Amino acid sequence: MTLNELVAQLVAVAKEPELWTTQHIADYLHRDVDAIRNRVVNMPGFPQAIRLPTENGTKGRPLWRSEEIKQWVVKYQESRVA
Repeated sequence: MTLNELVAQLVAVAKEPELWTTQHIADYLHRDVDAIRNRVVNMPGFPQAIRLPTENGTKGRPLWRSEEIKQWVVKYQESRVA
């Protein structure tokens, strides 16, 4: 990896939002956003959504902490059998 590639990766990580939408999750998991919205976020053990209030007093769209999603994904890593 070149220095320029490493710097580009670091910049990308620094710009990564801490709160993810269903689209961010879909991109991260390489899945269709409808599958995320209809199946994945409803799975037992999936991190709880954050819903910030809007100006009119209703709850906004669901958001998830990116770190919680990444930790959830790691739980499903297969172990190698010797």
